[in-house]
Amino acid sequence: MNSTRPQPRWGVARGLVACLLAVLAAATLLAFLGRGHWRFDVVAHARPQLAAAALTLALLALPLRAWRLAALAAVVTLVNAAVIAPLWVGGRDPGAATPRITLMHFNVHTSNQRYADVCRVIGASRADLVFVLECNEAWARALETRVQGYSVAPDARRPRQDNFGMLLLVREGLPATIVLESARLMDVTNGLAQVPAIEVRLRVDDRALSVLGLHTLPPVSSDYAMVRDAQLSAAAQWAADQQHAGRSVVVIGDFNTTPWAPSFGLLTEPAGLVNSQFGYGLATSWPSGSWFVRIPIDHAVHSADVWTLARELGEASGSDHRPLRLELGW
Repeated sequence: MNSTRPQPRWGVARGLVACLLAVLAAATLLAFLGRGHWRFDVVAHARPQLAAAALTLALLALPLRAWRLAALAAVVTLVNAAVIAPLWVGGRDPGAATPRITLMHFNVHTSNQRYADVCRVIGASRADLVFVLECNEAWARALETRVQGYSVAPDARRPRQDNFGMLLLVREGLPATIVLESARLMDVTNGLAQVPAIEVRLRVDDRALSVLGLHTLPPVSSDYAMVRDAQLSAAAQWAADQQHAGRSVVVIGDFNTTPWAPSFGLLTEPAGLVNSQFGYGLATSWPSGSWFVRIPIDHAVHSADVWTLARELGEASGSDHRPLRLELGW
């Protein structure tokens, strides 16, 4: 006699798909609650991975004839995809934008010793300003001596043996349209974070521009997540103050958050800043050695009067971060 009941192995497979899907669905929902708890904000960083995993389960459920599971997996896929989809749209037509300035941010990774490779990447970028993060004394000496055509801004140099040293490289022979007014170290949280940021003030074709190089703490604990959020909020206040004074604004660096995580809005929303990533897709930067788990945490955001004309990620050269280079205009 033939039975219409599924074979035991199919029942086990369906149960496994159902369990995995329950975990993905729960993570998808909890990721919306990142403002309420730092762990949920961390879960939100995995939106692309959640979408890919849910799509895989949907495809696995089809040959099992688990139609409801396939439908639910498709819903989970679409929810996560909808959150990250805006990154592929929203870029601006750069045709009429002028003048231009080129910025670069590179978290070189303190323990990385591929000095020559990193210096070659920086020199080839031809960026006007280069913000270097995770810079210890060895890195500072290498950058000062090996990067051709650049000099270190003396008031924007603070190597540290931990992962929060930083310095600013300025291209020698800047175009006449770019005038560097000042570059200095600051702590946007007034001592709470105890890590430096770099504030640069320029005039670009007589337009006032302020740039903040920022490195936030990684959200590996509740205390670190709290300080990271305080850094983002303080950077937003800095950006608002600069705009109130009539200056255009760019904040660039390692934010230790993703564009779709609730914490990212702590920086962009209060100051009305625009994510330079719009129109450029996921642009994942960390960790550089693993493409599937890689997420975008290296960013540049700017005031609405600034246009992102070009944006690209370079080769990691031994770092766990890929460098970010972008051209800006008005």
